[in-house]
Amino acid sequence: MRRPIATVVVLTALFIVGSAWRKQSLSSHGESALPVIEKRAPVFAQRSFDPANPPADMPPLGQGEEAECDSSFVSDANVGGRMRKIDASNATVTITRVKVALGLKVTIWVPNRATQHVIEHE
Repeated sequence: MRRPIATVVVLTALFIVGSAWRKQSLSSHGESALPVIEKRAPVFAQRSFDPANPPADMPPLGQGEEAECDSSFVSDANVGGRMRKIDASNATVTITRVKVALGLKVTIWVPNRATQHVIEHE
């Protein structure tokens, strides 16, 4: 449950930073400077396991489950800027670059000799 909330918070913050950066760029430079968003291809893996002895790196199965789909949303943000010192304790920072990389990792965990129905469901 924490992953979706963290994802929404990160994406909202990036949207706000990107909007402010674009507004600043348009007003001070008269040109559009947009954030760079790199959408990485999703990575899929399928792993099988012995239900009597599941591997340590496998997420726990819920009650009544015989297989598991484990997904992980990955994001990385880099922000660059210029600082102009105003006095001993103040400065103006101008954002000059925003780059965001987004990815998704999905691992399907199915028991040895799983039926095609279970595999397709996951």
